[in-house]
Amino acid sequence: MKLLFASLLLVTLLAAGCAPAAVTLNGTVTVNGQPVEKGLIDFAPLDKAPLSPPVPIVNGQYRIKLAPGKKQVSISAPVVTDRRPEHNGPGALIVEITAESLPARYNSKTELTLEVTAATKSQDWELKTP
Repeated sequence: MKLLFASLLLVTLLAAGCAPAAVTLNGTVTVNGQPVEKGLIDFAPLDKAPLSPPVPIVNGQYRIKLAPGKKQVSISAPVVTDRRPEHNGPGALIVEITAESLPARYNSKTELTLEVTAATKSQDWELKTP
């Protein structure tokens, strides 16, 4: 029994050691040359790499830790289009109504991809809108 446990522990440790090290990626996101004030950027794996949650874009800057591999990149930059009460009653909170400011080719129907390797340290995204 002890031998079985030791073997399983060794296999687990060896498998963990075989996983590629995460890469810290920094970059900027601009639209028509202007930094994206506030948004989200997502790097979805196109292979069997682990998922990473979307990270914020603040003043055109982002930073994320990713497993190496090919990624499908989605960038969202919502803007406030309206403010209204959450409900019709006293003390209702005011909520912001937002809309996506970027074309679908950058988010819901993204055309953006990136191959992340151990050498990848930064990636800037210069987006264009009409």
